[in-house]
Amino acid sequence: MKIILEQKDIYEPGQYIRGVIVFNAVGDIPVSECNVNLICMAEVGWTENPGIKDEGHSFHIKHKLMDISYELLALNGESYYRLGHHEIPFEFYLPEK
Repeated sequence: MKIILEQKDIYEPGQYIRGVIVFNAVGDIPVSECNVNLICMAEVGWTENPGIKDEGHSFHIKHKLMDISYELLALNGESYYRLGHHEIPFEFYLPEK
């Protein structure tokens, strides 16, 4: 399974993230629900007093900015992904704030 994004590597608030999930089913896969989640994380690290031997202090912060779930509706009324190649499009809107 792989995720292919439409074009960009960097997205900003108010933009859409579009792409496709690609996978090959080796048999029929029963599905009652299929979702993809977009999780945005901010990560910052810094060191205070890095020039003083053994006295520098490093800090690291990781913060979840958003977690959006998107229901994939590519089953066309079926309850199975059938044997073979599948490409399922998705689209997320990044909130302004």
